[in-house]
Amino acid sequence: MVILDRKEFQDLWNALPEFLLRRRLERAYKLIKPVIKKQLLFLDKYEKSKNETKYVGHIYVFNTVKDFWDKANLTFLMGQKKLMRNFTFYPVRTCMENLMRFMYFCKKTQIQRDIIASKELLRIYARLYKRELLDGAPSAEYIKAYKSIADGLDVPSIEYVNDKDLDPFPGMALLCNLSGMKDPKKLYFLYQCLCEDAHGKVIATVMRYQSEKFEPYRRALMLLVMFCKEMLILVDKHFLGARLRDQVEACIKKVDTTVKRSKSFYEQSYVFIKRIIKK
Repeated sequence: MVILDRKEFQDLWNALPEFLLRRRLERAYKLIKPVIKKQLLFLDKYEKSKNETKYVGHIYVFNTVKDFWDKANLTFLMGQKKLMRNFTFYPVRTCMENLMRFMYFCKKTQIQRDIIASKELLRIYARLYKRELLDGAPSAEYIKAYKSIADGLDVPSIEYVNDKDLDPFPGMALLCNLSGMKDPKKLYFLYQCLCEDAHGKVIATVMRYQSEKFEPYRRALMLLVMFCKEMLILVDKHFLGARLRDQVEACIKKVDTTVKRSKSFYEQSYVFIKRIIKK
């Protein structure tokens, strides 16, 4: 799922100034927020309920979905300050990683989901154990907790395990290919752009130029709105029994209309006045 194809980008968005393009994307996210709140309320109710059947995999679901929306909100909050806009690729990168892994997770059986969640928990205990081991006094509680979760899983003991043994996900290139989203190679290229930005490498400047000629903050918003639409669909389909399906579909339709619609009277007037001033 993409927001704009190349022709739409050239025909419509090249004709609009930067702040109007940002305005469209920010309005699109405002349309998404009410549906986000409803989904989170349902998940929170499910998490706290004593009557609902829960599995280990649900721990991963609850935390991943909440973290995704926290990072999405952070991105738009950062966008309110001009100085912070060039750093929005940090939370957007995390959102993309969360989404790609969540897509992979959703395609698994309940047993496979439980294994993924268990390994994620084991990584936490293993890291805490190794940190305390450096101080010379590892806690017996970490060893006990690790053993209780690792029981039945084909993983090394906490003394010999490493991160690779417990990583339940493939790399991002493969996750992009498995996502089912359009143009997985281009999707991974955009992920590389986000990574190079985050790592502070000079090649990031070249990659941004090769990708598209637009401002980093807007690029981050375009990616984030795309990711948000996918997350809404996944949560509703796989964990809410499609109870918000009509609202999710209506929301996505409004978002696409907001982003792709023809220039409004206000936008046309602004562009016209700018041209007169330049003359």
